[in-house]
Formats: sequence, C-alpha cells, structure tokens
Amino acid sequence: MSAFVSQTDQTNQGACQAHGLHASCVHMPARGGVLIPGPSGAGKSTLALMLIERFGAALVADDQTVVTGGDDGTLLASCPPTIKGQLEVRGVGIVPYNQPVAETSVAMVVALTACDTESTARLPAPLWEEISGIKLPLYRLGPLCICTAGRVMAAYR
Repeated sequence: MSAFVSQTDQTNQGACQAHGLHASCVHMPARGGVLIPGPSGAGKSTLALMLIERFGAALVADDQTVVTGGDDGTLLASCPPTIKGQLEVRGVGIVPYNQPVAETSVAMVVALTACDTESTARLPAPLWEEISGIKLPLYRLGPLCICTAGRVMAAYR
C-alpha cells in the first residue's frame, strides 16, 4: 500500500476498494489526472490552482481525494461529495469551481518535497508509486515555486 494512502480511510465498493488520500487532483484534458499528495501546507492546492489557471486543468478534488482501482488497471480519482467543486486558496478562502470533473484516470503522482538536493535530483532515475495495486509514475518536485506547474507539464512529454 502506498505511503500516501490512509490505512484507516478505506471502504469496499464491490470488487474495488476505495481509499481516501490527503491529496489534491486535477484533470488535464487529453492527458489524465495529476494526483498531488502531501501534508497540510505542502502546496497541493496552490499547485492545483496553477495547473487550472495556467494550463487549462479542471479541478477533480482539493485536499481530500478518493481513489479506486479500476477493473482495467487504471487508478480512478474522484472527490468526496461534501467538498466537490471547492478549492482552498490560501489567503483568499474557499473558491467555488463550477465545472469540476467528477472522475479522472490518474496518469501521474506529483509529490512536493523540501528543498534538498537528494530529493530533487537534476536528472532523477524514474520513480514509481503503487496505489491500490496500480503502479504510477512519481515525480518528486522541489518546494512549490513559479515553475512547478511547468515542470508537471514537462513530465507529460
């Protein structure tokens, strides 16, 4: 089980098991979902906002994301109904987004890390994160900065 998956927040949904993650998620048209896990204050919501405003992403979930392993080997991400269409913008408050995406197939995991050269190598070896038995590309990006969203877009290439 992933280090990002809460062991206590699991429910059965037929043959697939749903897990609650402390993560934000956006959907990139024609690319799939970007899952952004991390603790409070790591920059999850800010990175989601950057991807929405600069690159046309659509909000799936902010701060809490439900993931389910699909029958076809994909990881599906959705939002708990109580926070659907809402994004917390630090210093502004809760901002409504009228057209959130209900569900997306996760294409990658982006983990924001502390500023140290070991976790943010210039030319890193490929990393993988396994969530619900599904292996996904993992990108450990340094602390949130103006270029982080661009780095996420570069990872899609």
